[in-house]
Amino acid sequence: MVWVADCYKKIRGHYDIKSQAVSTAKPLNHGGIQGQQQSIGLSAFIAFRALITHPALQGTLQQHGLNSSVEGKTFIIQGFGTMSYQLCKQI
Repeated sequence: MVWVADCYKKIRGHYDIKSQAVSTAKPLNHGGIQGQQQSIGLSAFIAFRALITHPALQGTLQQHGLNSSVEGKTFIIQGFGTMSYQLCKQI
């Protein structure tokens, strides 16, 4: 995603404070953050787990014979980029 930051710099100028923060998934030597590769998949998993354990959803899950656990379930994850790979590791 370095190319996105480079294009932004060309348009807005190198002195724009947002130029490094305009895109994620950059290598460390281009302003990336250590642990970013793992954190995006972990964040998606945490959000998913919060959704399925939300009290308002429990009735719907029970109607379909499901519970709020990820254990024993099959998941379909589209794509196999960095985020999908890290999400698969969490599940």
